[in-house]
Amino acid sequence: MKCTVPPKPANENTILIETPTLAKLRERLALSEENDRTLRKVSTLRIKSENGEKVYIVKMLFTETVGALRTYLNQNRAQQQVDYDIISTFPQQVYSDQSKTLKEYGLVPNATLILRARKPQLLDQEKGALSLDEE
Repeated sequence: MKCTVPPKPANENTILIETPTLAKLRERLALSEENDRTLRKVSTLRIKSENGEKVYIVKMLFTETVGALRTYLNQNRAQQQVDYDIISTFPQQVYSDQSKTLKEYGLVPNATLILRARKPQLLDQEKGALSLDEE
């Protein structure tokens, strides 16, 4: 059985993010066609942008963190909006703990996620505390 790395997506709105894990996968596949255990510990994440116009394909090790995912996304997004949540739609869950691994969050071997812009926080003058702007 021959393993090949999929070609870059033909759609301009789909972006394959080059991570160290993807680079290692490409090297291993170029050097050998043996089935390596590490290859089975790679998660493929399909992430839709806030406005739905872009889809990011990210390959990461199960042991990499949500913080690393956020770093990869920030490095590859044209718009530099850093106030966003990474969420799944069903069941709806926000992946906010930057130190948790993909495996700890159950995002293995693959997951479909979306980015959601965070609502601005406003100072609640009566309580003197920060609260989310609710519509």
